[in-house]
Amino acid sequence: MILNTTYMEKDIVRKINNLVGEPFSFIQRFKMNGIGSSRMIIDDFSTGFNDYFLQSMSLRYCNFELRPNGILVHFNHQHNRYSWIIPYYLLSMFRSDSFSIHAGSQFLRIRKDNHLKVNSKIITRILSLKEINTRPNKSFT
Repeated sequence: MILNTTYMEKDIVRKINNLVGEPFSFIQRFKMNGIGSSRMIIDDFSTGFNDYFLQSMSLRYCNFELRPNGILVHFNHQHNRYSWIIPYYLLSMFRSDSFSIHAGSQFLRIRKDNHLKVNSKIITRILSLKEINTRPNKSFT
């Protein structure tokens, strides 16, 4: 789900919190050594992003924000900020010639450069949180 998050109205905040959980507290952010990435360059995208990226000829950037049950991928289009909300159970990440993030039938392909190297810790943290949150409950009765 892609939402316009330029102005965070109550309805938008409620939708995001229902999908990926409320933001981490200040103490949790400090303990985790940050919950956001620096910007990364988008090289390719699926058709779901055509409305946001096809009109612009300049470089396209995105960054990640961690949430307890998923991530937000933020990007700008014209003078608006948009967020792609991805619960962990839909999230897939692949590393090959480039780095790509997939959810449902949508994807963003991110350039493999120094920006991605700087963000390798946050990507590792995303993968560990995904593993924790998608692990089946092993309760024995």
